[in-house]
Amino acid sequence: MTTLRTLLLAASLIGAPSAAHAYVLEQDHTGHPVRWPNAAVTFSVDPSASNARVTPGALQAAAQSAASHWNAATPVQITVSEAPAHVAVGYDPDHPAQNQNTITLANDDWAYDDGVVAVTLRTYDYDTHAILDTDIVLNVSQHCFAALPADSEPGQSLCDDLENALTHEMGHALGLAHNTTLDTATMYASSQAGEVSKRHLSADDVNGVEAIYDGAAQADGEPAGGCAAAPGHVDLGMVLLIVLALGLARRRSARRWLGLGALGLALSTGAVRSARAAPVQAPATPARAKAPPMRGAVLVARGHVVSTTAAWVNGMIRTHVVFAVDRCLSGTCRGAAGQRLIAYDAPGGRVGHIEQQLGDDAPPTQGAHLQIALRRSTLGTLRPASLHGAQLRLPDAATGR
Repeated sequence: MTTLRTLLLAASLIGAPSAAHAYVLEQDHTGHPVRWPNAAVTFSVDPSASNARVTPGALQAAAQSAASHWNAATPVQITVSEAPAHVAVGYDPDHPAQNQNTITLANDDWAYDDGVVAVTLRTYDYDTHAILDTDIVLNVSQHCFAALPADSEPGQSLCDDLENALTHEMGHALGLAHNTTLDTATMYASSQAGEVSKRHLSADDVNGVEAIYDGAAQADGEPAGGCAAAPGHVDLGMVLLIVLALGLARRRSARRWLGLGALGLALSTGAVRSARAAPVQAPATPARAKAPPMRGAVLVARGHVVSTTAAWVNGMIRTHVVFAVDRCLSGTCRGAAGQRLIAYDAPGGRVGHIEQQLGDDAPPTQGAHLQIALRRSTLGTLRPASLHGAQLRLPDAATGR
């Protein structure tokens, strides 16, 4: 177990309730587990998804094998087919029948930390707690993928196994969150190059899906995974553990992270839930400048959310968050020109009755009191520290957004 994995695991367990099982169910913001209404999902493999090592045929074969593991052991049915044409990642609320559950590759413009192997974008109807759409994206921009032999061991290859990653991501698509305690589970959060063990479901993985689709999941769901602390309090020790883990991550730990999104971007009271990734495609709306390079130590600030505004951008829901710094818990949290308001775009959110989750965190809500980690840019402005690659943007000078 690497030092990085130990620290992140420790951070995720602070204040977490005990349970008789290790699996964790995905929830919408109401606290209800989410599921496919008919216990069935069909994935379309993007025919244009290829690079020097991965062909559409190899991707489809790996996806079919991954689906067969869940189909054989759980009360669900996953079907895999090739899409007739390129399928975009995201959800179109105006034409729900035209949406497809996509499996594709990100050859460039990967919006997360390099260590993230893959992400799953999920869209829910939170009135019915039904999953409407899921899209799986593999990070071939920073990672080598291949169809590895069945007896491959961690460290025997520089590549990540296609089937290994897709079996894990399909668990997210079915409604399972990261398993933070059982490292032999398919839904454990991290993997290593050369590993193929996640092809094989553990009893805990199977029990989790059965809890969703056999009706065992309670209305209030399962304990949320990730960084949730006891209600009304976020432990500073947890924040500092994550900050330390961030520093180690920048040294390119050999361990990769599966399906992780903006872990710890906003450590909110009751707002941090299990989620999935950050956006994969850059929005076509007027572009905002990327945040300038970060420098200096990570600061920890306490404050409150002044406002949140969620909107659809190319099939993705983004929540614009304005955070007011009330107190600095380490260092001096005053940015250029006395900056005390910090604006950033959080992936996911709610528009109407539709909710999207991207990664393991949901955006904070207006009025929430948070403790967040900040970095000072080379221009002197303060920005949230980018843990596991949440894509942050500066406010647009013309609109203030």
